[in-house]
Amino acid sequence: MGRIIIVLLAAATIAGCATRRPYSAPAIAPATVANVDPQTVSTQPFDARWWRQFEDPILDSLIARALEANHDIRIAVARLDQARAIFDERALDRFPHAPVSASAERRRQPLPGFTDDAQTIDTYRLGFDAVWEIDLFGRVRSAVNAAAANAASFEATLDDVRVSVAAEVARNYFELRGFQQQEAVATRSLANQRETVRLTTVRRDAGIGEEQDVASAAAQVAAIEAALPPIRRAIAARTHRLAVLSGDRPGALQEDLAPRPYPLLAKAISIGDPADILTRRPDVRAAERRLAAATGREGVAAADLYPRITVSGFLGFLAGRGNFFSRDSAAWSVTPTLSWAGLDLGSARARLRGSEAATVEAAVQYEQIVLTALEEVENALVAYREQQRRFVSLLEQARESTRAADLARVRYREGLSDFLTLLDAERTQLRAEEAVAQAEADVFTGVVSVYKGLGGVVER
Repeated sequence: MGRIIIVLLAAATIAGCATRRPYSAPAIAPATVANVDPQTVSTQPFDARWWRQFEDPILDSLIARALEANHDIRIAVARLDQARAIFDERALDRFPHAPVSASAERRRQPLPGFTDDAQTIDTYRLGFDAVWEIDLFGRVRSAVNAAAANAASFEATLDDVRVSVAAEVARNYFELRGFQQQEAVATRSLANQRETVRLTTVRRDAGIGEEQDVASAAAQVAAIEAALPPIRRAIAARTHRLAVLSGDRPGALQEDLAPRPYPLLAKAISIGDPADILTRRPDVRAAERRLAAATGREGVAAADLYPRITVSGFLGFLAGRGNFFSRDSAAWSVTPTLSWAGLDLGSARARLRGSEAATVEAAVQYEQIVLTALEEVENALVAYREQQRRFVSLLEQARESTRAADLARVRYREGLSDFLTLLDAERTQLRAEEAVAQAEADVFTGVVSVYKGLGGVVER
């Protein structure tokens, strides 16, 4: 026992050599945003429930249901529960494990010096088998830190999934509204073109029109009719997608998704303090925690280069049948054990090099996610600004195209212009109105992209 104590003291003396520096998160410069348009973006406090600014009860209901029942979120919750359970198990390694064990043994063995005689021996054992690792070199501590960081990374990943699901619901919702507007535009244009077919037919029958005009008008009707099925298919696809995002089967969505106007964008986008963007992004936090977990696993691998000291023991009863549970059957034992890689240090060093490389990989991934987050925010802000400008221009184009088409119809009806002029004006009007419907959808999905880029944590 004295020699064991000497070994333990010697191990404690060199423990400082094995202890690695505590982990600290990498220092990153605060985010700066270059593409802030004061007309569309403000630095008012950021609200993680940004969709409420649209004051659209249907959208509110869809996102609320998705945050409650979405399968991606439920998967992320289950993974977080697994990671927390692993952390709880690792945390208990800091203390002795003392499971209860019981055994009964009957064996028959020959008596010494007698070849033909044998003795039957009954042995009964009941008590606690305790095992405890003395964490002189930080192996247990590093494993606990790695498990804690891993659980925190899954928690941040859950936040990221919630942000993504809310954004995905809003994006599909506004795309649905955009396609519904395109369908309305095509339906109005179809009615106009059918009226044009009637007008050209009347003029032809009166002898003042051409058969070619009737055929061209009928062809335009067929072209618009052919454009409607893809739009309706897109509407069905977005409706089904919203149902699945909400945890329902396609076609089972209970919300009323009948066509309705877009909400007014009366407020500028509140991005909060740009310096806080990276701290709000849950994917950045998850990457940093994965780096911390990799550093902890590296500490475990480094500790394997040094001796591992465990103490095992037994406290309970050990006796034959007759005197079990008596005072004389009480038993205990203490067994210090020292194990070391020794001649297998090459394998331990190889594992350490692998862990170090994994830490470098996690660090580079963290840096990449930081840059990608900044890129996503900048791109979203630029896209939203330019989509707003494009939408304003297209509105003006649509107004003028409608006026030109109305004048062309009047002039054609009065015989002051030919049919090709009318047909060209009506085609221009249709394209302009379709472009406005698409551009308005792009503006709203652009808002969603900006808020998704800003991150935040949706309340659970």
